[in-house]
Amino acid sequence: MDKDVDDGMVFAQVSVPISDWWGGAHALKRARLEEQRAENDRLQAREMLAVEIERAWCEVQEAYAQIALARRSVASSTENLRQNRDFYAAGTSSLTELLDAETLYARSRDEMTSACAAYRTSLARYMRVTGR
Repeated sequence: MDKDVDDGMVFAQVSVPISDWWGGAHALKRARLEEQRAENDRLQAREMLAVEIERAWCEVQEAYAQIALARRSVASSTENLRQNRDFYAAGTSSLTELLDAETLYARSRDEMTSACAAYRTSLARYMRVTGR
């Protein structure tokens, strides 16, 4: 036999705390939950933005329709005023009726101005919401 060979035993001890092992798994689970929460928040924000864009677009369309309505009102009140002026000049209408026609005409012009302002405001809001 060889005298240089040593038949010895080596012992080693490894210590892995179970609490640290569980803590790592717990931290991983917490990170996954945070990731899912962030994804849910992102999807909710995306849906809210889509709703806000749709609402803003509906307001633009409604304001545009109000302009069309106001234009018809101005045209009607203009014709009414013309007729009342003619009737007053002919003596078949009173001054009160002429003044009422002028008031109606002024109101319709004011409504037209308001409708145009509302349209521009709603269009600006839509552009802001869509990032343009």
